[in-house]
Amino acid sequence: HMSDIMANHRFNAQMFGAMDFRTSIMSLEYEYLKKRIDFRFKFTKDALYWDPGTIIHKYRMNKYEVSMSYPFNPMMRVSLTPFYSNTKYNPLRNTNIVQAVATPETFTDYLGYNFEFNFDNTRSRGLNMVVGSRIKFGITSQAALNAKNKNFTKLSIDARNYVPLLKNLILANRFSAGTFLGRGRKNFLLGGMDNWLFNSTNVDDQNNPLITSPGEDNTDLLFLEYVTNLRGFPYSQLFGNNYVLYNLELRVPFFRSLIRRQIKSNFIRNFQVVGFYDIGTAWSGEAPFAGNNSFNTQIITRDPFTAVVTNYRNPFLQGYGFGFRSMVLGYYGKLDFAWGQTDYVTGPVKVYLTLGYDF
Repeated sequence: HMSDIMANHRFNAQMFGAMDFRTSIMSLEYEYLKKRIDFRFKFTKDALYWDPGTIIHKYRMNKYEVSMSYPFNPMMRVSLTPFYSNTKYNPLRNTNIVQAVATPETFTDYLGYNFEFNFDNTRSRGLNMVVGSRIKFGITSQAALNAKNKNFTKLSIDARNYVPLLKNLILANRFSAGTFLGRGRKNFLLGGMDNWLFNSTNVDDQNNPLITSPGEDNTDLLFLEYVTNLRGFPYSQLFGNNYVLYNLELRVPFFRSLIRRQIKSNFIRNFQVVGFYDIGTAWSGEAPFAGNNSFNTQIITRDPFTAVVTNYRNPFLQGYGFGFRSMVLGYYGKLDFAWGQTDYVTGPVKVYLTLGYDF
């Protein structure tokens, strides 16, 4: 990150890489903030490498964005971001598998836009301690130039309210929802937490969008959207074209509530005890409680037979528990103990060690 003294020009560069050094996300960004309208120019490159043992899957997406943001006042703004992106699927023969036959390379070009409305009147009372409200509503639409069956639109909303209780306690509420529309609609993956160290992912369901067959073009992996927080469950516990999620969290700055004098220790001053409750669902097809949707309908294949089984279950997953937050070695860390409930059955405790603020 670099900027001039007046902060009118900002340059940002980010890079994330997996341990195999083949999967990575890289972005370069320039912001011009001198006038009323803020401009942003951004280039992002995503690379995804997957080796199931036969055909090696290599996916790539380049994205070029020009963003314009107009603030109505210090609390409210709208932004419009037209962009161009292109994806590439590159199958490679695994030299150890002589019989493997690769499918052809595929390329897709997209033109699209993202529109966002933001409202934020929150005020800070310390690290991870804010009061007020935040609302973000977004529309993203992408049109494939060479394949109309890949067109899609995403609608999303994220509304948060932070209510002060007594002197230092904060009751944080968050409601979020999203839906994919169009012939090429994508999937939300519900479960887990952001920046989860030592994480786990659910891949038990054969219809899970994370599961691909050797030689199959599954460029949709680049468009999957993880939805958190749903504690008590791994990533991708539920998935579908739609989701709704509600989070409730009581945040107690433990030592600040007990000690009146100034606290010098960064760890003790920012130490919080929290209690939380999460509830949400993700599905494709009809409404969550309908029988004809992805949650209640299971396709079982046992050659040469295929059976469709309908189960009328509670579509909402629930998670509850407690946790601790504070600054550790310059990072804001969170430790949570959560119990997940599926169809009124509570599972064993699940431990989350994560980094980052808020939900």
